[in-house]
Amino acid sequence: MSIVRIVASAVVLGVVALAAEAQEPERMPDPPYTPALRTCLEKPENQGTMGMVDCMGAETQIWDRRLNREYQATLRSLESETQARLRAAQRLWVQFRDANCLTYRTLTGGSMDALSAADCMMRMTALRALELERMRQ
Repeated sequence: MSIVRIVASAVVLGVVALAAEAQEPERMPDPPYTPALRTCLEKPENQGTMGMVDCMGAETQIWDRRLNREYQATLRSLESETQARLRAAQRLWVQFRDANCLTYRTLTGGSMDALSAADCMMRMTALRALELERMRQ
């Protein structure tokens, strides 16, 4: 194979790799979960699937309380017309989160489904709490 063909092949492969990388969707960064999550997950009794699901459930409750505080504070900061829009959006968001995470619960039929569903609830709840907080800034 000539040097020209080798260089041309390398360039084509480089372009293909860049194109594939550009098409890959960016993953949202993990929310700043509380230290309680790590502490819970590190306990020996929580090393199994159900223990991990319980830890994620506890973390979701923490974020759910924060979400509710942020939602109420954001509502209070808005004009009445915008409050109505946020109420409608929040109701739809809860429906979406619940339906989306339920999908993960039965996605493969394996034991990882419970972890995936718990992670979905935890992540989406935390991200929504942070989003509501940013609305007031």
